[in-house]
Amino acid sequence: MKRKLLIPGILASSTVIGLIQWSNLQHLREEIARAPQQIPSPARGGGRLADGTFSAGNQAPAGDADPVSELKKLLVMGRGDTYPNGVGERNERYNALLKQMSPDALARVLMELEAGPDSHREFQILQDYVVINPRGAVEVALGLSERIEQHRDDERLSHLFDLWTRQEAGAALAWLRAEESRIPAEIRDGMFRDAFIQQAASDPRQALADIAGEDRIANRETGETMGYALQDPETVRAIFKAMDEMAADPAKAADLAPVREGLAGALHHLFDTNSFSAAAGVIDECLTADEKAAFVNSCNENGGVYESPKWADWLMGFEPSPGETPHPLVTRMQSWANEDPNSAGAWLDQMPESPMKEETIAAYAEGLRKRDPARAAEWAVQLPEDERRDQVIEKIAAAWEKGDPDAARNLRQTHLSGH
Repeated sequence: MKRKLLIPGILASSTVIGLIQWSNLQHLREEIARAPQQIPSPARGGGRLADGTFSAGNQAPAGDADPVSELKKLLVMGRGDTYPNGVGERNERYNALLKQMSPDALARVLMELEAGPDSHREFQILQDYVVINPRGAVEVALGLSERIEQHRDDERLSHLFDLWTRQEAGAALAWLRAEESRIPAEIRDGMFRDAFIQQAASDPRQALADIAGEDRIANRETGETMGYALQDPETVRAIFKAMDEMAADPAKAADLAPVREGLAGALHHLFDTNSFSAAAGVIDECLTADEKAAFVNSCNENGGVYESPKWADWLMGFEPSPGETPHPLVTRMQSWANEDPNSAGAWLDQMPESPMKEETIAAYAEGLRKRDPARAAEWAVQLPEDERRDQVIEKIAAAWEKGDPDAARNLRQTHLSGH
């Protein structure tokens, strides 16, 4: 049973959208690279000037054609119109024209077309452009939102910036620091968080030092989002190693404590995209005993890790906090029995005999009692005849009464002590 993760804030929205659409952008990057090369692409240095226009960087001249007019025409005409080879040729030409557009030229195209957020066309064009000129795409989105109220869409601006950070985290962060006063307050912190998280993938120590110096970013939400966005085990290991090294500075350690807590709690996402052994290795190597206990309890509450047999194997070797009852394996077994009784039962069959197995059998029978009381009873009667066995059998009988009162009565009479 897969869990749904809800991360608060606009940042989470931009990060989640970015993860979903990043593979599409990678594909688009390859498609653009195959487009005709006689039309040069602008340098990534293009940006917004003091007069509100956008510089093109070291852009080469377009020649006799007017690419701005052609792009406008292409965007308003029907699919395949005027192109003998139809949609394929149209898309190829669209990619080539985008490669030639300066940010200022693209902004003029979008303003003249009145392609506001309601049509989704402006956003799609900017998503295509961010592959070619990431800074330019963000500048155009921000410039349009400043000039025309109907073009303002903070979440989309945040998303475009997030895509930029995935290509050039350092450049995006430097730009954000310089332009901070222009960014809407509602998304400013989230954009900083996006940039720091992507910077952490390449330079974790510097990113963490920057986060520690930002009160608005040094919080649990940053750690949770980091755990969602960075799913490479080696990257996560490097981040924890940097945190451990920085713990020698009490001030930095205190600032980063909530970030670490959030990251540790979100590590179950590693199991979504990596082998079980690779993800579990991070848990074993990087978390303290208390962090590991919190992680295990969180996973059990949310349905556990998807590969339940391997998760159960791992839990058998887990040492819970002193006095913690029941053992996390017992907790997991109760929900696993209801989710997939065949898999859970097969795993339980091969479990070595021990007091732990007796507890786990009791949990399996309780978890299965509503779904399949007859099968739950078969397991419960294997338990040693004691008070715990009677409690489990009574729960099964109570669940069985509505569907088969005779079977419930027979179970009590045959197996309950005192009957």
